[in-house]
Amino acid sequence: MNYTVTRKGALLPALWLTALSAAVGLFVWLFFSFAAGAIAFLLLAALSFALPFLHRLHYQVRVIPGELTADRGFFVRVLRRLPLRCVTGVVCLSTPLGRLLDASVVVVYTSGTALLLIGLSLADAERLRLALTVGGDPS
Repeated sequence: MNYTVTRKGALLPALWLTALSAAVGLFVWLFFSFAAGAIAFLLLAALSFALPFLHRLHYQVRVIPGELTADRGFFVRVLRRLPLRCVTGVVCLSTPLGRLLDASVVVVYTSGTALLLIGLSLADAERLRLALTVGGDPS
């Protein structure tokens, strides 16, 4: 089964990064000037919205028999293959903002590493959790 990031799912990290850029803009304003803080905020906010949506264009998680494959990234493509026999746990995080946007964060734990999947829909996150932990049919 294939899982992708929805538009609302890409909006979740975009809003997180925009809040971070507001904090950076405030910091620059306090130590330099209002104009420098406003410029820093506007530049970082523009990047905060552009990067998650570019990342969404090449984001696909597939569960095939015996393997979980995550193909992600726009500028730097990363392909990770995890054998299902090594999956030790799955956590689905749903914040109030995530529930409002129908988006979640899924953390897949394996022996030795963790895979972070941001922006999957709540239904896809639950189906992925069931497929990886209960041994349900991923299709």
